[in-house]
Formats: sequence, structure tokens, C-alpha cells
Amino acid sequence: MRIFFVRHGKDDENFRGGWSSLGLVPEGVEQAKQLARYFSEKRVEYGITKIISSDLPRAKETAELLAKELGLTVVSEERLREADNGKLAGMPNEEALEKYPGLFWSTLKPDECYPNGESPMQFFSRIKEWFEMFLKECKDADGNVLVVTHGGVINVVYHLVRNLEWSNTKKSVSVGNCSVHVLDVERMEICEEFMKEELCYEEITESHLDELARLYVDTFNAAPWNDEWTFETARKRLYMMLHTEVSFGLCVYHEGQICGAVLGATEQFYDGPMFEVKEYWVKNEMRGKGIGSKLFAEMERRLRLLGVKNIILITAKGDATEHFYHKQGMGTDPDMVFMSKRIGD
Repeated sequence: MRIFFVRHGKDDENFRGGWSSLGLVPEGVEQAKQLARYFSEKRVEYGITKIISSDLPRAKETAELLAKELGLTVVSEERLREADNGKLAGMPNEEALEKYPGLFWSTLKPDECYPNGESPMQFFSRIKEWFEMFLKECKDADGNVLVVTHGGVINVVYHLVRNLEWSNTKKSVSVGNCSVHVLDVERMEICEEFMKEELCYEEITESHLDELARLYVDTFNAAPWNDEWTFETARKRLYMMLHTEVSFGLCVYHEGQICGAVLGATEQFYDGPMFEVKEYWVKNEMRGKGIGSKLFAEMERRLRLLGVKNIILITAKGDATEHFYHKQGMGTDPDMVFMSKRIGD
């Protein structure tokens, strides 16, 4: 028997999710319709006889589009909801940043609750309890089941199946909108994933520093930079950047291997917070494959959620890196000049 776990289609990223009552955006509706057509084409092969869904609108709407194509009805299950973010559910990002500055899922302690919401461990326990109960029910099931839920829920399922330690501070599984993750119940392994994001992003913590330092040395000691970094000097530089109160960094993984990162800091300007990119690097053999652009887009998306108004950086003039940043929408400021003075040997 197989369980097809599906994440809902795209919703509005200008609002906090969790227990939000908002539905899908038009792009999300199209994603769900495309997936519905795919499942219809595979109707005989997949043998899905039941659809269960979180009762939150964005999941329920996705499930109903799938059910319509498959000629099935949707069974609602409130325990499949995303983490309960209480008062922040569906709140505009700017309002959330003003009312609850610095409060995000990844900043909560394991037993710390959202205002009027649940804690990470309460969320984990809720999903674990449902999953164990559901597996028992599946022993007598006739056919395969499609479960429409949320990224956080599917992430917990991966950790349970693979017997991994789960934490709200680290997202180790990439779960894109309308991606499908197939659990073989008899073998108790996730045997197939499709319509899945090819890249996985993690916000940089100290646990990333060793592999980031190695990638940094490999990148900047090669052409066109030809620097002379050692592992120790690279790690020290990254450590100093990370250990500032306003640092923000993002690394990107492809097929489980780290292949790029961005690291910088936020500072206050008169018209709002701005973010300065201190370092941006992509694995040499992965350059030219669009990973740098996708990393930039993800960085920009997350910074926007944090209320950042502008992104600034310094780069070499007239080379490929300047061209890359122009492609990402960055502009060269004609009124600014980069200055330096060497004061030591």
C-alpha cells in the first residue's frame, strides 16, 4: 500500500501561513489543476481510492481540485493542519513584523508557543500521533490514499519514516508547492518523489560553517579570483560575519550537496532596513546552471518577509559578477564610489 503525500498549491506569501484562512493564489490553482491532470492520467497505475486533506482552505482547495479529476470526495482531517501560529495566522507580513518583531517558527524554543498557538513540540507530537494512528488504519485499506497537507507536516513525516531527530530550527527536506512524496507502507520508506523542488534552502547557522568554509576556499582560490584562502581563514571570516546581531545567511543544496551561499547583515537606513550582501558564492562546477539566480530570488523573498527595503553590495566592476547582479535587478549607483586604505603590512 502507498500513501501519496501532497503539499498544497501556492498561497499568498505576503501573509503569514500557519492556520491562515486564506486560499490559493491563481498560480496555486493552476499548480493543483496540473497535478490533478497528472493523477488522472495515472489513475489505474496509482489506484488511489481515498483523499484525506487538512481542513485549512489552501489544502482543502487543492484536494477538491484533485478529487474532482479523480471522481472522489475529500475527507477533512484537522490534525493535518500546519503548525498553529495563533494570532499571526493570516496576518500581513508587515503587520506581523511590527507587532511581533523577530518572531518566526525557526526562532521558537521547542516548548515555546506562538501567541495563542502551539509550540514546535506540540506540533511534532500532534503529527506523530496522527501518523502512527493512520498507519494502523491503513493496514486494512482497500487501495492507495492521497493525503493533502502542508510542508511542515510532510517534513515531520520524513523524519519519522527515516528515524531522524526533528527540529523547528532546521528544514532538511525540500517540499515545494504541489510536490508529491510517496510512502511505501510495507517497506516503510519514501520510495518516490516527483514535482519536487530540485533545490533546498537552509538559513545559515554555525553548524554549516565547516562545509561553507571548504566551499568558500574552493570557489575563491579558483579563477577568476585566484585568492589564497585557507580553511582556517575562510572559516574565521564566515564566523565573524555570522556572529553579528543582524546577520542573515542562506545556503542552497542540490541533491543533498551544498552548492552555494549568501551571507550578509541588515542595518537601519532612514527609509527602512537594508541588507548588505557581504559574500555570495556558488560552487565552481555549478555556475551557469541558474542556481545563483534561484538563490538570489529566495534570499530576496525571505528578506522581504523580514521587512527589508533595499539590498546593497560591492562587487568588481566590468566582470561577470557585475553582469550577474544586474540580471537579478541590481543597479549601479553613479553617485557612489568604493574607497579603501591599507594601514598594515
